[in-house]
Parts: sequence; C-alpha cells; structure tokens
Amino acid sequence: MKTAHMFHHNDWDGKMSAAVMYQYFREARPDVEDYRFYEVDYTLDLGNDVKADFNPGDVIVFTDYSFSKESNVTWLLGLITHNNYEILWIDHHKSSVELCNKPVSIYGVEYSCMDNLDADYNIKVVVDSSYCATWLAWAYCYSLIKHIIP
Repeated sequence: MKTAHMFHHNDWDGKMSAAVMYQYFREARPDVEDYRFYEVDYTLDLGNDVKADFNPGDVIVFTDYSFSKESNVTWLLGLITHNNYEILWIDHHKSSVELCNKPVSIYGVEYSCMDNLDADYNIKVVVDSSYCATWLAWAYCYSLIKHIIP
C-alpha cells in the first residue's frame, strides 16, 4: 500500500495546495491508498519535529514550503538520495528560487542546481515565484506544467 505524505505550509495557500494535490491523487493515482497530512511552518526541524514513517514507494509532497533551514535542506537531500520515494516539491517563495539555483553535491557528484537532480533521482521540482503554490499545484496536476525551475 502506497501512502502520500503531504507536507504543507500552515497558511491558506499551503492548505489549499495540499487539497489540490489530495484531489489529484484520489482521481489520478489509484496506486496511492493512504494519505497523511503534515501542517508545518518554517521553525520546525522536519527530520526531528515531524514524525513521519515512510515506506519504499511512498510519495512525499511538499506544497507552499521553502526549505529555509539548513537542517531541512539536509533532510530533503537525504530523502532524495534514498531513492525509494517519489518526491514532489511545489513552492513559490523567493528563498526556494534561490535554493534551486545553488550548486548541490551528492555522493561527490556536483549538480549545478537542483533542476538537474530529477535526471538521477525521483524528484520533481515546481518552483516559480510568479504564482501562488495553489495555482502551481493545480497547473502541475492538470498537465499545464511538468516542472518549472527558474
């Protein structure tokens, strides 16, 4: 049984973008049978403060969430390199745009920026500061965009 773990910011954009993703998964992803929601803010250390139990094949979704804390970036990179999860990150914050444009090193391999990770790892990144996260989630789900990196 696959579970979709949906991390979303604790404001209305975060809640609504998570709702869009939930509706999409219910309609388009029969392989996902269980849903867990995690309302988060930027003060949390996701790896320690949020108790999530992931299983191989699970889907991990982040909506309206900027990985502004270094510990959360490290935790995300750990999830990415685990390579047994399907990860989707949807955000519109300027700090996410900046993070996406930073070089990343994983296992000694240098990536010029996060947009190159999806070639080697099971992550999709939809980051664009021109739109709210709810619109980005809707556009991704209904094939208006596949992924956007500024």
